[in-house]
Amino acid sequence: MPWWAGSMIQTLSVEILRFRQSFLGQIRAFFDSRGYLEVQTPALNPTGAVEPFIDSFQVHATGDRKSPAGPSGGTEGYLITSPEYNLKTVLAASPVPIYEICHSFRAGDVGAEHTEEFLMLEWYRPGATESDLILETNSLLVHLAGSFPLPSGLRIPATPRTISIGDLFAREGIGGLGRDALAKAAVDMKLGSKADRYDELFFSLFLNRIEPSLRIPEPVYLNGYPEELAALSNTERGLAKRFELYWNGLELANGYEELRNKEEHLRRFKEFNDIRRKTGRPEMKGDPQFLENIEKMPECSGIALGVERLMMVFLGENHIANISPFAWPK
Repeated sequence: MPWWAGSMIQTLSVEILRFRQSFLGQIRAFFDSRGYLEVQTPALNPTGAVEPFIDSFQVHATGDRKSPAGPSGGTEGYLITSPEYNLKTVLAASPVPIYEICHSFRAGDVGAEHTEEFLMLEWYRPGATESDLILETNSLLVHLAGSFPLPSGLRIPATPRTISIGDLFAREGIGGLGRDALAKAAVDMKLGSKADRYDELFFSLFLNRIEPSLRIPEPVYLNGYPEELAALSNTERGLAKRFELYWNGLELANGYEELRNKEEHLRRFKEFNDIRRKTGRPEMKGDPQFLENIEKMPECSGIALGVERLMMVFLGENHIANISPFAWPK
């Protein structure tokens, strides 16, 4: 049966629909109580994601489009992979705490933990450091646990648990985060070769040796990423000011102390496109409005969290199709 022959919508029970409604309501209640402003930004953008391993959906208009009404002055655009570029543009004009719960789209992300369409919760707090945002993220989890009982065995400590990437790699006998150390470990463990790119070496080791150890009953915040994997975060003394949240084996969120330098963004976008080209992906232009306004943005930290994945943890589910209307039926 072709993929399109079945239903295009995943039907869910009334109980799950009610849970989703209440869960989203409690997320909003948390941010409203902290003075955040909920905003809405476009789902259709003139540019797609520049990040090297994220694939966007390109949108083409149908019918006779004679006016330059499309997002790029024509008839094409891209569905957002997250609201990041748009929210940072909003923040540059209105430097107050903001959040958005929106539909996001990533081509090819299908599986027990992935859907190509999903809800993203993203928020930005002016003046916040990486550590401040870890504390606030943990407070959100504690708040949600006050309304939704956790599955047996899971818990949320009042003080967030953080582990550095360097410590995790050291536990596996990997002698550092430099390229030579990663290459030696990858070759020794038969997980790569000396010719691999830095990101290939890192993620091969991380996914095969580190991530399996993260199936633990409490949230854990991984920090101290190497500057080669800074994405759009600040760096300091060779490390990125970013963190990732794992809980019960699921990667839930990715937070940055945000980079605000336009030239550095352009340099990193060039590096991203180099990787995209080498991996057979189309090169992407940086969002022009985002780049025009990035240096107007206040010092801040921001985080993106996958809402359905967090719901999976709270419901003790092992497949996203059980709680997401966006998943293909199993």
